[in-house]
Amino acid sequence: MPHIVQSSESLFIPPPPGAPKGGEFQATIRIENPEVLRQWLAMGDDFTAHFEKFFGDFIFEVHKYLIRVSPIDTGMLRGGWASWLDKNNIDYSRQLYDTSIAEKAPGRDYHFDPAAVEEGKAYSTFEAPNPLDITILNTVPYGIFLEVGTSKIPARNFVELTRFKAESWAERLFHAWAKKIYDAGEMVAPDTAEEIVA
Repeated sequence: MPHIVQSSESLFIPPPPGAPKGGEFQATIRIENPEVLRQWLAMGDDFTAHFEKFFGDFIFEVHKYLIRVSPIDTGMLRGGWASWLDKNNIDYSRQLYDTSIAEKAPGRDYHFDPAAVEEGKAYSTFEAPNPLDITILNTVPYGIFLEVGTSKIPARNFVELTRFKAESWAERLFHAWAKKIYDAGEMVAPDTAEEIVA
């Protein structure tokens, strides 16, 4: 099966020694129809430019969803996802305060603190060797325990949830774009990526 492009985005919380790692999101795009593949490859740089923009916008929305679904107490863990968004001047202030889909510890109130968010940002780094290969590292110390659970707390699986949501959403967006290209018979811009819904 030919690959027209392969791209990956890792949402990774480094685990303590001996613990499993956090979830990972990877999107691989395959074109099975040889004629479609030939036409798309002929579009060359035009396709590449559109796809890099499409992928970049999509990744911003994935990260904003990940912030929304990350467990919230002080906001430190959410700050740990911010480096790539900050680098690209993407506004995620609404997502930081969004409690509509994040799990909260039973019987506890939120203790959201902007200072804790800033502290969390110190644990956020990224690697981006090219526009289609981006890795965000969130090393907030307790993040892995919230993701995979312990003997005393249940797994929240927020990174894994984000991966499943992102894969499904990317497939719908890309199929819609492929249909636009096919119907037009030439390269056209994809639809703008919008916020992933719960």
